[in-house]
Amino acid sequence: MSSDEDRVLAYRATILARMINPKMGKARIQGLIREIYGIEISKNTVTGWIYRGKKPNFKPTGLEKSLFYGEAYELALSLASRGYGHKKIATLVSRELPIRVSALTVYRWIKGLSKPSVNKLIIKEETMDDFAYLVGVLMGDMSRSKAMLDVKDRDFALEAKRCLEKVTGKHYRITERNELYIINTKNRWLREIYKSKLWKTVAWLRPKPFLQGLYDSDGSISPWILNKEHLTSAVIRLTSANKELILLVEKLLKTKGMRPIIVERPEMRRTINGREVKFGKCYNLILRKQEDTLRFARYAGFRMKRKRIMLSFLCHLIRSYDSAR
Repeated sequence: MSSDEDRVLAYRATILARMINPKMGKARIQGLIREIYGIEISKNTVTGWIYRGKKPNFKPTGLEKSLFYGEAYELALSLASRGYGHKKIATLVSRELPIRVSALTVYRWIKGLSKPSVNKLIIKEETMDDFAYLVGVLMGDMSRSKAMLDVKDRDFALEAKRCLEKVTGKHYRITERNELYIINTKNRWLREIYKSKLWKTVAWLRPKPFLQGLYDSDGSISPWILNKEHLTSAVIRLTSANKELILLVEKLLKTKGMRPIIVERPEMRRTINGREVKFGKCYNLILRKQEDTLRFARYAGFRMKRKRIMLSFLCHLIRSYDSAR
């Protein structure tokens, strides 16, 4: 990644971080960008971004358009009604908002030739956990190329649908096909969050709902019994081919006192229904100590009913066994 690309990523992460936590100051933002992206940005640069309206030159993606184009459009029409020309409007809008809008785009807006056609993304305190949950789902079960979710658990699909409707203000349908519940989101901002790695900012600043979405998607829980007399613990497992994701989740869990281990599963081939199927390399992030099971339940847990009930049941058995000793 070039230094220009690093700078744009750092800027976009800064803007997203300030939307998630408006009270974040320059020192915390500088530390966040260093910690999760390995990019060094000076405090003066961050100050210019968040307080003086400075910004690197980059073309707005589906994410920025979903966040800011609606506001930019309304501001452009308001300025046009006061007699400003399209070039001046473009300058004022770009100064006021975290993105640059071209004079040509503004011209088409104020002449009624076009208007923003992207799905609006609503990030505010009331929708923040729903947004972070969706980003967790995105890093798990959701198809990143199509921004489509197809899952076997209806309550999981309903929770994802509820969150989508909360953060976009739109209605989504769940369709059933081949014992799967499918939601077509058609949201470019979801694909862009994955592609740009801005999911890391969401995970770091809103870890609980992010982990809930991720573990509802790609997590599993099962009892761990070493002998027939009692439950030893539970095994909480996250499986992913994305090593960056696994390492970040490991770091998040460790900040809460848990001790996960990472097990790499090599590429393999298996015969399923008479056909040879190739499985790529993946990673398992595993929690298997009793205290880690209890901490995971307190810190994150699951929203999906099936997994939530299993976790609650196993935590009950662990506490019962401890009190009986």
